[in-house]
Amino acid sequence: ARTLFNGVKGFYRSRNEDFVAKDFKPYINASALSDDNDLENFIDLPLRYTTNLSQANRLAAIAVERSRLFETVVVTVNASGLRYQVGDTVQLTYSRASISNKIYEIIDYQINVTDTVTVDLVLQEQSSSVWIS
Repeated sequence: ARTLFNGVKGFYRSRNEDFVAKDFKPYINASALSDDNDLENFIDLPLRYTTNLSQANRLAAIAVERSRLFETVVVTVNASGLRYQVGDTVQLTYSRASISNKIYEIIDYQINVTDTVTVDLVLQEQSSSVWIS
């Protein structure tokens, strides 16, 4: 189950201060907060390997944006689906569901072996707006 949140709190390791863990300013997405009836919902995001405050802030914003993408679909494909792995992105068109050239990230898969081999790909909606600041 996915967690829906509109803010992020956490820490990073400041390279300017001998890599001591420092909290970054909590990030909240105003639009998401409004969508959530102004009820703050934070997650804790420890960024143990991030050493720069601006990178920590950017990763917090990306985490919130990605959590707001709701659409998940499962697509069964033939054995050619074995070439994909979790983290890959695919483009999907399925007119019956009004999906046209939409980008999804593979978040899970299952291999089915019966008379033929098929692969169930679990896809999570993606958007380039997540990565644009």
